[in-house]
Amino acid sequence: MLELVLSMRFYLLDRITECVPGEVARGIKNVTLSEDFMEEHFAGIPVMPGTLILESLAQLSGYLLAVTQYPDDPHKHKAVLSTVEKAKFRKVVRPGDQLALESRLLSIREDAGKVECTASVMEDIVVTTRLMFYFADLKNEVLEANRREIFSIWRTGASA
Repeated sequence: MLELVLSMRFYLLDRITECVPGEVARGIKNVTLSEDFMEEHFAGIPVMPGTLILESLAQLSGYLLAVTQYPDDPHKHKAVLSTVEKAKFRKVVRPGDQLALESRLLSIREDAGKVECTASVMEDIVVTTRLMFYFADLKNEVLEANRREIFSIWRTGASA
C-alpha cells in the first residue's frame, strides 16, 4: 500500500531568533533572487508576493503556538492558518532584503490561537496582520520527523 506524505513546498522562515512561549517569537527570512516565485512575480521587477510574506509570518506563528500549547511535543501538533485579519501591505519586499518577522500571542485555547504579526525590512514595517489558527494533531511518523527536523533548523541560534 502506497502512503502519501505531504510536505511543505516553501519554507519561508530561515531562522527563529527568539521565542518566549506564551508571548512572542521573532525570526528572519532572507529574500533572494533565486527564489522560485521571483521568476514571474514580476518579470523584470522582482518582488516577494504578499501572500508569501503572510506565509512566513504564519510559519513563525505556528511554531510559537505549537511550543506554547504543546511544549513537550510541538512537532506532533500543527497550527493550521484559518483566518487572516486586517492585513496591511505598506511596502514591497525585494531580493536582497531581510524580513524581520515578529509574532505576538494574543490568545490561545485548547483548540485554537490568535497572534498579531509584523514583518519589517530595516525597521520599516512592510506588513501588519492578525492571524488565527486551529490545532491539528499529526498522526504520521514521517510528518512528525519532518517537523522535528525543520523546527531544529529554525531554532539554530535561538534562545528557546
